[in-house]
Amino acid sequence: MALVKLGKKDIISRLPDDVLIHILSRLQTKDAVRTCVLSSRWRNLWTLIYNFYFDDGEDDLFGRDPNFVKFVDGVLSVCQSKDVHNFYLDCTMISEDEISHVVPWISFAVERKVRNLNLKVDIDREGLWLVRLPQSLLTCSSLVELTMLSDCIFDIPKSSVVCFPSRKISFTSIRNPDGNLMKKLFRNCPVLEDLSIHGSNLNNRDELKFDIKVPTLKMFRIWLGMDYYVSKRKFEITSRNLKYLYIKDYTSSSFLVNDGPFLDVASLDVMPGTIDEMDELEIDLPWN
Repeated sequence: MALVKLGKKDIISRLPDDVLIHILSRLQTKDAVRTCVLSSRWRNLWTLIYNFYFDDGEDDLFGRDPNFVKFVDGVLSVCQSKDVHNFYLDCTMISEDEISHVVPWISFAVERKVRNLNLKVDIDREGLWLVRLPQSLLTCSSLVELTMLSDCIFDIPKSSVVCFPSRKISFTSIRNPDGNLMKKLFRNCPVLEDLSIHGSNLNNRDELKFDIKVPTLKMFRIWLGMDYYVSKRKFEITSRNLKYLYIKDYTSSSFLVNDGPFLDVASLDVMPGTIDEMDELEIDLPWN
């Protein structure tokens, strides 16, 4: 970030620290760190940022930054901020050896009362890799928006307590979705209003069942990609307050919407041919 000068005066450096920290928090984290070379005053300002944007392919036109994991570890180890507003993590080609770093990164954000958590984690090789979500995330009271996009398998231990008292928005895109995981993630969300699920199951022939009971839910969107091995899916959605329902299904799933929602918009988008294979589409609408 170049310093802006008017005559011989450095305008940006004359701003209060709080304003500079706000500006730095709007930058990509790598750019915020680079400002430490501007002067002695800027050396440690970036350690007070409250937004973190990590992208392992941000600067490399030919592939992943080989120092990405070391950079994230280094930044978080010296961070002085006590509150995190946004934590964005995009690991498009993380290796098997590096996957263990992801959970401590998540814990860092949760410990600092993260509000918006965006996780995109893809492994650089074929196979199913397990990421066990930390208990601290599963009961994070500050979390308002959670986005998870991954080809890993997220796991929640059976004994774990799951409760998101503040979460209003959730977007989940998982290559190998699991009905039990979805049920645990959305079961105790007393204010959840907007839920999106994007899934494709390329390796599972078994029938999958998704039971989503969220009384406060107003908008539900689901995208199901084409499977090489088509497995049956059954979705049961229960929400009296549901207003917007979007289904984009390129498989042959069953959908059951309970509790008589007063829908304002219902949209169904299926690949030609799959509508004939769909097992069931049932919406329980109330009488006016």
